[in-house]
Amino acid sequence: MTSTPGPRSPDPSSARASEEPRELHFAEAVALQDLHTYIRRARRIQEQGVRLQAVGTVLAAWVPVMTPSSLVGRLPAVLGLRTMALTRSSRADVTVELSAITERLARMNPAETVLPLPPSRLSVRGPP
Repeated sequence: MTSTPGPRSPDPSSARASEEPRELHFAEAVALQDLHTYIRRARRIQEQGVRLQAVGTVLAAWVPVMTPSSLVGRLPAVLGLRTMALTRSSRADVTVELSAITERLARMNPAETVLPLPPSRLSVRGPP
């Protein structure tokens, strides 16, 4: 007797990607302007990416300030963090290029409160 396989479960990573918001709705325009200032300052230090994590109505923006040159380097890893209020409950965890966010923010009206997220993402891998 052979059994027929049941329906396949959807890939959880593809479900997560489709659920990520395409834009973030900030509580105030000044919060979005603050993000712009934060990103501009981060670009003075490095040209890597920014990790945007939205959970509920809070957005956390993480940038590397100092990073060790190797795993045995003496320089500690130091991250900068800025949090901002969102009006809509969101769930996002994306890492994007600083330049992509800077370009979007530079084109926006200072009174706007909606930030479209860049479609391209940076690939971040942890230790094996």
